[in-house]
Parts: sequence; C-alpha cells; structure tokens
Amino acid sequence: MLTRASARYLLQHPWLLLLSLVGVALGVAVVVAVDVANSRATRAFEASTETVAGRATHQLVGAGGTLPSALYSTLRQAGFRETAPIVEGNVRARRQVMTLLGLDPLADAPFRAFTSEGIELSLFMATPRTVFLSPPAAARLGVAPGDTLGVWHEGQRHVLRVAALLSVADEGAARALENLIVADVATAQQVLGLEGRLSRIDLMVENPARLAEIEGLLPPGVRVQRPAARTEALSKMTEAFRLNLAALSFLALVVGTFLVYNTTTFSVVQRRQLLGRLRAMGVQRSEVFRLVMGEAFAVGVVGTALGLLLGVVLGQGMVRLVAQTINDLYVSVAVRGGDVGAWTLAKGALLGLAATLGAAFLPAREAAQTPVLAVLRRSESETALRRRLPLLTGVGAGLMALGGAALVMPVASLAFSYTALLAVLLGFALVVPAAVALFARGVRPLAGRVAGPLGRMAAGGLEANLSRVAVAVAALAVAVAATIGVGVMIGSFRQTVVVWL
Repeated sequence: MLTRASARYLLQHPWLLLLSLVGVALGVAVVVAVDVANSRATRAFEASTETVAGRATHQLVGAGGTLPSALYSTLRQAGFRETAPIVEGNVRARRQVMTLLGLDPLADAPFRAFTSEGIELSLFMATPRTVFLSPPAAARLGVAPGDTLGVWHEGQRHVLRVAALLSVADEGAARALENLIVADVATAQQVLGLEGRLSRIDLMVENPARLAEIEGLLPPGVRVQRPAARTEALSKMTEAFRLNLAALSFLALVVGTFLVYNTTTFSVVQRRQLLGRLRAMGVQRSEVFRLVMGEAFAVGVVGTALGLLLGVVLGQGMVRLVAQTINDLYVSVAVRGGDVGAWTLAKGALLGLAATLGAAFLPAREAAQTPVLAVLRRSESETALRRRLPLLTGVGAGLMALGGAALVMPVASLAFSYTALLAVLLGFALVVPAAVALFARGVRPLAGRVAGPLGRMAAGGLEANLSRVAVAVAALAVAVAATIGVGVMIGSFRQTVVVWL
C-alpha cells in the first residue's frame, strides 16, 4: 500500500519529480565529464612523454632549461657513445599546439623506436628544414609528404617541408606521437631560437661508475636526472589545474543536493496529513522512514543513470577544452576519445546515490520521528525550525568564521583550501533561514505600502513557510555564488596573464 501511494504521488507531481531528477543528473554529469576529461588528458600526457623519452635511463638538463651543445661533443669525445642530443619546444601549426622534437638520427636510434624504425636517413639528412610526422599527426594537420608546413614560434613563422611519415608499427605509439613534429637538431634550433643550445642530452648508462664519470665532466648548472623525474615535474604543473576542475565539478553536485533536499522536504510537507493518518492507523515510524528514503533512492537511481549518460556525452566536448588549456599553459598533448573508465562511472554513481540519500535523510527522519498529532499540524514543522533557528545561525556563523580563517592561513594545499571553502558554503546555507526571516520582517511594511494587503501577505508568507523558502534561497544563493566565484577567478587569471605579457 505504501509503495502504491508513493508511486501515485510521484506521478501526480511530475514537475517536482523532474526537478529532483535534473538536480541529481546535472550534478553527476558534471562530475563524470570532468573526470573523463582529466583522465584522458592525463593518459595522453603520460603516453606522449613515455614514448618520447624512449629507453633513456638518465638525462642531462640545464638549470636554465638549456645546456651548451659543446657538452655533447665533450661526452662523445670522452667515449660516451650512448648519448643523444635533444632540442624540444612548442610550436603552433595550423592552429594546433605541437611539440617540435629535434634529434640526431644516427645517435638517437638506440633510444626511440620511431627513430630506428620509421626514419629514412637519406630523406632526413639530405634536405634542410625537413620534418617527419606520424600518420595521425599528418591527418590532424591536414598535410602529406612533400607538402610545406608553416609553424609559428614566438611570433615568427618558419616554413618546413614534410619529408615523409613515420612508420610506427604500434598504433598506440602512433597516437602518442600525434602532437609531435620530428626534425634534425639544427632545424629545431633555428625554429626555436636555440642556436648552440640543447634542451637536454639523453643517456643510456646502467653502470654507476660510468655515471659518476659523466658527472665529473659536467659544467656548473648541469645535472643528471631520470626521465621519470621530468615527467613527474610536468605532471605536477597540471595537477592544480585538474584539481581545480574536479573541485568545481563537486559544486554542481552540492547544488543538486540542495535541490533534492528541497523537493524531498516539499513532498513530505505536502503529505503531512496523509502521513499523519497512516501513523494513526498503525503504520510504524520505520515504514514511513523507508517510504521517504525509498522514493529518494528511486530518484537517485534514475537521476544518476541519466547523469552518467549525459556526463559521458559532455565529457567528449570537455576533453577538447581541457586539452586546449593544457596545451596553451603547460605542455603539448593530443587527446582523443576513448573508453570511459569503470572507476569513473562507479564514482559518479556512488556520489549521485550518496548525495541523494544524504539529502533525503533529514526530511525522512523528521517525517518518521514527529509524533502523530504533530504530523497532523502543519505549523509544527515551522515551530520546530524557529526553535532551532538560533542554533542553526550560531553553527553557520561559526563554520563561516572557521572557514574564512582557514582560507587566509598560509597553507599551500588546494585540498585544505577547498575544505575551508566548503565550510564557508555550508555555514552560509545554515545562516540563510535567519536572513530570510529578517528580510521578510523588514520588507513587510514596504511591501504593504507598495502592494497593500497582498504585499504584506507575500512578505508574511516567506516567514510562515520558512522551512521550504530558506532551502530554495540557499540552493539559489550557492549556485549564484559559484558562478560569480568562477567568473572572478577566471577574470583574475586572465588579468594576471595580461599584466605578465
């Protein structure tokens, strides 16, 4: 009987049901989409760096980002043959950010498979300013062997000729090279403005004694590091960006949680008379609790399923935007579509269900624990809220003060800062009921003068239905605050870039 009554109520109030579903679906969709975009960008970055690093065991890098070309000659003359010079930098070609990799094909063959297998030395060395591309890179740029390719670096345009395509046997490696333009060292130095300089020197040294000999030949400012250290350093550059996206996506889920809480509370209030009669007829408190939580679970399952589907679709578009931002600000990556990880879907489903059930817990608990006579009186819920108003306001003010103090502390942790920000948001939401009540009392005389009795009734209605109005105001306020906050952050970042340029 309770199940049929619940289903009938939901079907008789489609707009209320739709609002709950939209709240859950949008929150889950944004979380899943951001996770899809972040994970694909990370995988593309790791595949690209690993393929380019190849079989090098160590790298020589300079403190200023470059080192003198003469050092490579010194190492070769000292008998260290398993060394390879590398010149690396970003260029823009056909509105695409690409990595220009300059190498010596004779020395580089032991290090990278695409050098030993896919480069014809006669084409590479016979004609100046020639480059090689992987088939996916050529398709991405819309060029073929024999075509010219204009690239831009630091405001200067350079014309290069595509000699041939790299014959990479592994399709995964070919995809990893999609953002790569391969040239000889001299060509890369001319384009990148690094005449007489190298980006790094790759080494294949397993013997610690030999490595110590190399270190003895190094000039000041040049150090030895493993390729994994460089990859980790580049990964840390993008870590804050990815964490920002993930944290902002959870704000969408927070707003969705407010909507679910509001609609669940509204549905309980609408059925107070029905719930009171059921309790009077002998329905137990646990059954009423399961009734409300069961409705929330059904809404959570449907809304989460819709959110997962929407998130996968939304993620396809976000992948391109995230990759473009990483290309413009950090390192060059080429991100393509791929399978969505099972963990991403599982995380989205767990978050959606947990947020829905968590939002419905308090309304369900109130509906179950309120005495029968109190349930039959509509004013009881408002009276209970007014009794708790000082406590809610005090806790909210305390959370805002605590979060605000934490935000100004010199702690270099984004996770700590976002936790403090969440405390501010929750504190603000708890202060909203008192703010709405004060606003209603303050505006009532003015509303009466402007609209007469109807104005006074409207202002009085805000305070009379505080339990429902406050939650709606809090949800809207958090959404608007998030929008303004993100806009201020982006505007500040852009202004910083403008000043820096």
